[in-house]
Formats: sequence, C-alpha cells, structure tokens
Amino acid sequence: MRTRTAALVGLALLTLLAGCAALEGGGDREFEGVSYSEGAGPDGFANTTAVLATHQDRLADDSYQVSYNLTYARPGQVANSTTVVASNASQGRQLLDADLPGRTLDRFATPDTRFTRNTFRNQTTVDSQPLGQSMAETHHQEARPGQMLETVVGAPNYTVNRTDTIAGQDVLWYESREASANATGQVPGNITQLNASVAIDEEGRIWRAEMFAIGQTNGTAELFIQEFRIDQVGGVTVERPAWVDGESE
Repeated sequence: MRTRTAALVGLALLTLLAGCAALEGGGDREFEGVSYSEGAGPDGFANTTAVLATHQDRLADDSYQVSYNLTYARPGQVANSTTVVASNASQGRQLLDADLPGRTLDRFATPDTRFTRNTFRNQTTVDSQPLGQSMAETHHQEARPGQMLETVVGAPNYTVNRTDTIAGQDVLWYESREASANATGQVPGNITQLNASVAIDEEGRIWRAEMFAIGQTNGTAELFIQEFRIDQVGGVTVERPAWVDGESE
C-alpha cells in the first residue's frame, strides 16, 4: 500500500502543479446475473448507511485484518498515516498499529484490558486501562474505520464498472469519477477532481475502497488520498506484542 500511495502522491503533486485532471472516467456498462448487497445496486449506493452497516456486520462475523491509509498534501507539505488492525474475537485479542505523522500508536486489547503504546519525539510511553466494553463490541467497532469509509462510500454518482475476484471472493467494482461539491468528510472544501472506487462482495464486505480528491480550501490547493483494504478474513491469529511487558491478561 505504501508503494502505491507514494506513486499516487507523486502523480497528484504533478497534477496540483499542472492544474489538470490526472485520471479519465469510464463509460457506462451493464451487468446481468449479479447479486447486490444491501443498500447497493447497479446505479450505486442508494443507502450508504446500510452499505456501511452490512460491511461492518459481515466482516465482524470472523477474524480479520484490515489496513487503511490517508495521505494529505498541499504545496510544501505531505502527511501520511497508515493503520493496520488485526482482530480475533474468539481468541480475545485485537492489535492496532498506526504510523501517524510525527508519532506511532500501538494498541492491544484483551477481554479485560486495553494496552496503549505512544511514541512521540523519541519518547515512548506505555499504559493500560480497563477495556470498558465487551471484546465482541471492540471487534465489531474496528471492522469499520469510521470517517474514512464514510467519506469514500459517500462519494456521489457511483456506478458498477467491472467484476473481479479478490482473495477468492467475487466482487463488484463501483466507480465515481465526477467532481462534486456534495462529497463530505476528508476532502478539499472546493473539489475540482474526484475519483473513487469501491470493491464489494455479494455479502456486503468492502474489500477495497479508494478515493483521490483534488481541490482547494480557502485558496490553498489540496490533495486527499484515502485507501482501505481487507487483508484477510478468517484464520487471523493475533500475537501478544512484546511491548506489553508481560502484563497479565
């Protein structure tokens, strides 16, 4: 994901400087005999709330590993964050590793305790606190990375573009390639180019979600690249990290 993001950032910076569109949209296509998940259809996502809820429910039915990346750029500044979450409710463990601008965050959850490690300016702190909810709730919660998926799935004018197979699952790729001021969330205030893609299987799991948005906020050119992916469903084993320092579960 990082290699692909770096390539997109390079392309996007050229786009910001050139002031032109980087990607071209595709034509309309028709598909027959395909199954659509709840809230989705050939003309896009009629009910984004249902699409997001179904994804979260179906992904949380098993162990999983997901990763997501957010890149923000404007003239003279590029910031990137990458997060990986591995979760197994029956095992009673969840691990989140986040590489954020200027710091790293690691979080490990057991049925009773959440352990957190923060590293900032070469200073590392480790603490723990009660989990505060059931392990099942924690597992379900991280199956959907909040604002990112809401932003990508909520993009306007999606249509089915092609079929594909990811990790043995048949998916439909939805594409949105129209600039629109209607997009909300982590996007420029005034959008001049928006390209978004979502790959979703018939059960409703979102295997890929990507958005590339260029525009301006208060006169400053901005770029947002957002990427979400399911790395694995089922068979995910979460190891207890060494930094927990032998705290009792």
